[in-house]
Formats: sequence, structure tokens, C-alpha cells
Amino acid sequence: MVVKRQLSRKRSGASMAQPRGTNNRPRRQRFFRTRRKIGWGWLRQLPLLWIGAAAVCVFLLYLVAGSGTFSVKSVEAPNLAPKDLAQVVIRCRCLGENIFIVRPNDIQRRLEGLSTLIVTRVYTTIPNVVHVEATYKKRVAIWRTPEAAYAVAADAEVLQVWRHPYPHNHWKPLPIFDEGYDTTIKKHHRLLVGEHVPLVPLTMALSLRSRVPAQLQPLIKGYTYRPIIGITMVGRANWLALLGLDYSSKLDQRLSAVLTALTQVPPTLGRGDCVDLRATPYMRHDHSCG
Repeated sequence: MVVKRQLSRKRSGASMAQPRGTNNRPRRQRFFRTRRKIGWGWLRQLPLLWIGAAAVCVFLLYLVAGSGTFSVKSVEAPNLAPKDLAQVVIRCRCLGENIFIVRPNDIQRRLEGLSTLIVTRVYTTIPNVVHVEATYKKRVAIWRTPEAAYAVAADAEVLQVWRHPYPHNHWKPLPIFDEGYDTTIKKHHRLLVGEHVPLVPLTMALSLRSRVPAQLQPLIKGYTYRPIIGITMVGRANWLALLGLDYSSKLDQRLSAVLTALTQVPPTLGRGDCVDLRATPYMRHDHSCG
């Protein structure tokens, strides 16, 4: 009897150990991830210069924003009196603000509301000072009414107000112009600082005052204004000369006529007389006119 040998389906280890053909592909490297501990050790890896620069930036940020070193602490205006400087500080509204965000143009715009000052420049200096360059508006005349007297600027703005009794010899050498009650000046009504007297009469009065001949000046007592008549020159001998509101080149001719009437012998303009110079020919009156 012949016994048949069964073939095993399992491959031998020798055949498994010898791969068929060649395989030149590189084997893929395997990476193993590990958990990294969070700490301050990474700072030691940074360059020392970077660490120093970061520290300086943090210090400067604290100095600018948090320390108050650069907060505005004072407003300086050396040309102003303490009372006016206090008004500048109130209008400025900049104390406590950071010096780097303060806008000088905005401050100057707010200070324009001060009627007695002319602000020419506003600037800041480190660490905490705001500087204001300002001058007082120039007083050009005293405008006097039955209710009050006003120091006025060239644009007719009221700079200061006096009530009765008026100061003695306090207004020299400013010219004084008087205005009685009329449509603009009424009883128990006084102008305030920042308001205006009539501009055209003031301009006429200032032009007249500057063009009066030297020989005529000692003979003049004062000047008055009335809306319809205009400017009237009052002499020390109580004569009157009506000049109106025309300060053109004709004003010099009218002043020359007044001087001639006073200096000729005998004078044609005497005590209590009045001459109307608003139109030609000039009219002379023996008594009050206007």
C-alpha cells in the first residue's frame, strides 16, 4: 500500500526570508511626538539684546501712559496778570491731559473767546507744560456815556467798564469821546466786556483825533457823538464845530477852517458859537446848533 504525502499549505521560513526581486525604496522615518512643558526656559534662548529692548519698551509705555509724568501740570503765559492767566487755564481745559495728545491748535481756538487777549501761539514742552503766547488788546480810546465809561479797542470792542465815580487821571493819554442817550444808549443799560460800541463813530473820532493840527489841539476840550449829527468838537471856550461822520480828505479842510476861525483877529468863532462843517458853504450860528 502506497501512502500519499500531503502537501502543507504553509510556506517555509526559508521562502519567507528571501524576498523576491529587489526593493530600493527608502524606509520612512518615524517621528515620535512628546509633550513640551510650558515654562520660562525659552527666555534663556533669546538674545540678551532682545530682552533688554523689550524691557525698555515696557518701561517707556508705563512712563508715558501710567506714571503721570507726561500729564499736563501747568500752563504758562508770562505776559499775563494772574487773573487773566486763571481765565486762560479755565479756557484751556488741558490740565491732566497727556502731553502727547494735546493739540495746540484746539487750545488756541478755545482761547479766542477771551475778549481782552490776542493769542498768537500755543505750544507744548516735555514733560508737562503748555505755553501760551498772548498779548493784551490795545486800548485806543475811552468811550463815555451817561451810564458808564468803556475802554475800547480799535475794532470797538469793550475791554473794560467803569461806573460812577470815574477814576481821576486814570485814562491819560487816551482820547475821551462822549455819547449821550440815543437809540443805542439807553438809561440803566451798560455794555459788558466783549460787546461793542458803534464802530463807525469810533473810527471817525480816532481819525479826527489823529488829524487835528498841533495849533488846534490846546483849544479843544473834548468830542461828543450823536447818531444824526455825528462827531462834534467842543472847544475850551464852549464853541462847537459839527464835523459829521466823514473822515475823508475833506476833514483836513474842515479842521483848517476851524483853526482859521479861531486864530484870526478878531476870531469869528467865539464863546457859545457853533459852526456846521458838514456841508459847504460852512454855516455859522451864534448859538447852539444841530
